Amino acid sequence: MGASTGIFGIFGTALGFLIFNWRNLEYEGSMRGIWMCQIAIIVVMSFLLTGSNANVMAHVGGFVSGFFVGLWISEKFDRPGGIMVGMTPYEKWCKYSGYAVSFILFFVPLMIILFA
Repeated sequence: MGASTGIFGIFGTALGFLIFNWRNLEYEGSMRGIWMCQIAIIVVMSFLLTGSNANVMAHVGGFVSGFFVGLWISEKFDRPGGIMVGMTPYEKWCKYSGYAVSFILFFVPLMIILFA
């Protein structure tokens, strides 16, 4: 693994933030579109410009794990002047799926390595 795997994890976390706050960002006009374009351009260009010795599976693994970690560490985006309410069912689903998949991706392999 290299530093690029962690960088792809950060890109995945940004996508997790975007998905978690999808409905909250719709009121900000083009903010949702700007986030989507940034993530798409960075990821596509990164895959196109990687050398032949790059481990593409490590990049994909970093991106996927960063996405699910981003779902459960993201805070709710609060619009200026908006009223904060509890989490919607959509946001709860994002949080719980982030918890579950992160548990599967991190803790289960860790337990297998430690206790096998």
